[in-house]
Amino acid sequence: MERISVTPTRACLYFAFVLSFTACGDKADRGTNKTNGESGEKEEKVKLVTIEGIRRPESFIVEKLHDIPLVPFGSLISLTFDSKGDLLAGSEKGPLSRIRLNDEGRVEEMEVVRGAPGQVHGILEAFNSLYLVSNEKEGLVRCRDVNDDGIYDQTELLLPLQGEGEHGPHAIILSADGENLILIAGNHCPTTLETTFSSLPAPGGWIGLLPPDASKIEIIASGLRNAYDVVLNAQGDLFTCDSDAEQDAGLPWYRPPRFLHAVNGADFGWRKGPEKWPKHYADSLPPIAELGPSSPAGLVSGHLTHFPKPYKNAIFVLDWTFGTIHSIHLKPEGAGYKAKSQVFLSGPNMPVTDAAIHPDGSLYFVTGGRGVPSKLYRVRHENPTGPSQESQPSPRLREQRLRLESFHQSNPSDRALREAWESLGNPDRWVRHAARIALERQPVDGWRTLFEKETNNRASIHASLALARKAPVHRRAALAKLSNLNFESLNEGNQLAYLRTLAIASKIDPAPPPELLAIITPQLNAAYPAASDALNMELSRILSRLEPKGFINKTLNLLQTRRSSRTDVDFAILNQNPTYGDRFRRFAESPADPLGLHLAFMASHADAGNWRPAQMQRLASWLRESLKHAPTGTNYHDVINRLSDNVENALTPTRRAKLGARATSPSSPRILPQGPGSNWTLTAALKATEALSSRNFANGRRTYEAASCADCHIFAGKGKALGPVLDGLSQRYSRGTMLEAIIHPSRALPETYATSVITTKSGNVFSGRIVSRDKEGLFIAENPFAPNDIARLEQSVIKQEETSLISPMPTGLLNSLNPDELKDLTAYLLADGKVEDSRFFRSN
Repeated sequence: MERISVTPTRACLYFAFVLSFTACGDKADRGTNKTNGESGEKEEKVKLVTIEGIRRPESFIVEKLHDIPLVPFGSLISLTFDSKGDLLAGSEKGPLSRIRLNDEGRVEEMEVVRGAPGQVHGILEAFNSLYLVSNEKEGLVRCRDVNDDGIYDQTELLLPLQGEGEHGPHAIILSADGENLILIAGNHCPTTLETTFSSLPAPGGWIGLLPPDASKIEIIASGLRNAYDVVLNAQGDLFTCDSDAEQDAGLPWYRPPRFLHAVNGADFGWRKGPEKWPKHYADSLPPIAELGPSSPAGLVSGHLTHFPKPYKNAIFVLDWTFGTIHSIHLKPEGAGYKAKSQVFLSGPNMPVTDAAIHPDGSLYFVTGGRGVPSKLYRVRHENPTGPSQESQPSPRLREQRLRLESFHQSNPSDRALREAWESLGNPDRWVRHAARIALERQPVDGWRTLFEKETNNRASIHASLALARKAPVHRRAALAKLSNLNFESLNEGNQLAYLRTLAIASKIDPAPPPELLAIITPQLNAAYPAASDALNMELSRILSRLEPKGFINKTLNLLQTRRSSRTDVDFAILNQNPTYGDRFRRFAESPADPLGLHLAFMASHADAGNWRPAQMQRLASWLRESLKHAPTGTNYHDVINRLSDNVENALTPTRRAKLGARATSPSSPRILPQGPGSNWTLTAALKATEALSSRNFANGRRTYEAASCADCHIFAGKGKALGPVLDGLSQRYSRGTMLEAIIHPSRALPETYATSVITTKSGNVFSGRIVSRDKEGLFIAENPFAPNDIARLEQSVIKQEETSLISPMPTGLLNSLNPDELKDLTAYLLADGKVEDSRFFRSN
């Protein structure tokens, strides 16, 4: 049979299926405590003042220089200064523009750049050329102005790149040595055939090093979700920010937006769905700052500014969603840095996209994105200072890391092996990381004897990790090495590395050696539960597979007796975009419990034969109680609800009856459009909604229901998370962009919500969302309106798997609406569901 219905044969009832519909998310740990946009030690607090609605530190001057018309310039998303001191600005769907400034740094004129392609995400002037990352040309373009007349006579597509749009290829900068290009791309942009990896290949977004002719790509770092920009500080170290999947906030795999030190060979662990890596995985690297709710876009380094000393060692991060520029203050620590985030500048309705440093040291930034009209601003300080080269990391450890990283590209050698092995036990995580990757590039036969004789715990674990990652054939040896270590005697960092290594090394086909597991399993069982959340997360992950005696009971006891943590939220930032920030506000008021949910999933992994009825009832009771406090209108709430359904369906009728009836929302009759409808084209819809004054709020809300929007989208805290969350719509989309997305849903289809098309060897075709995979096959949900209806396809029957370019969102959703319904719905969406919006009658 090619198609098998899912039935509750195990208590977990397909854990991966329950998680699946949140295809791209993450979260983990608590952020820094921030109040009123300030963070760090008391003596480092910065007083912010608000002038003309914009918060900024005292002594800084913020000026709006220019309102930029959408026609002909478009919505600006990228910015740089060229060698003549002009600003070059790329737009989302429009042309490349040039902004000429006068001697006072103010706008003199603005024009479209002739001869250059448009839809530009990245701009760099280097090697007597202008490099553009252009969606219009679908790749990296090199332009040349032969006559130096401002018109580009030669345009050459150097590197075709797939994945146009917001998750495709993005920024391009010059490397620290000035000899190469650095290009960054999001998780919709696959690498090309000319690509080599410094470490093992990883999925997702990447940062690549290219020669001036872009004839090859060497991947510096990978495993990113949608990192948009990349920047070098004064010392030549590379940094980026990665985005989150905000619809998954609160879930065990959610990771907040992060500021990353992008060292050579790094894999930052983006994977689809719940398979993302937490920051404590030993073969990854942690963020050096977590930004909290945000959508990081452009980055610039403060060392080029004329700002005071504290800001010269900072990286400025532009947060598009909440209209905020963060200053990430770097401080050397070991071979890398530690960092503290502060709010530098923020304002309402100010979706900042990119920034650039003027030769005089002032900072210019633009707003825009998703069809929003752009504005150009300048930030200056009252008392300008000169450039700075301070804050170098520890010379010895940094040089050691850089030397080890040089072996990531070189051929195997005795020197590389010797230095890598000597550094595996280094206490500095960044040095160990560089050493392990260098070791992975050396032939195993050259270090087998060293491996067998190694007695240092840390070196033994990280050598075992390198061995397990190399190939399955080496995993038994890695397991044997781990079995010789005393888990209880290790410190927490080594224990976490041990567990990560064990998770990889135990993936042996058909099964890991039972004699080795017989040594390892009792040690882990004795250590569980542990004192830290990270250890409990990883111990439960491993033990749920090994299922030692007492695992279920221990996990349930931990689940019911542990204290859940609360995440600190900067409400001042959320207020910059109240509607979009509402989701995070609800989490602050009803804290999520990601570890608790993780433990519930791990317990549910245990085979049904090992469960006692009373234990199953305890898990069901915990899930019900958690559901009571879970913020509604989120994937977090829906995931708990689904797991609760699956667990309760596995109970006997008697046990289920003891739980009592579950609270359900009363069903309401289906609301239908009033009509008569019309075949709404984009042109007609734009013309009909030009004037949105004195609209009817109640009719807009009613039409939202009638048009079936709530069946798939969360908006104003209500609805289902089958499609993108619509909270904060007005901050992210213009009226035109919003209507285009409704009328032509397949034009810009987010990967998270794409449909997969599976063709079997017998010719049957299945179309839907892949909700989970294993080595034997996959689960697929074919009906977006019935996500619990899951089919199983065995890998042996699958012939071909493709991603559909057709959105699961139906076309023609507006065609049943009359003009007033269309106007009221448009106003309702653009008002973020707020009755007090000026678009509505006062009497509303």
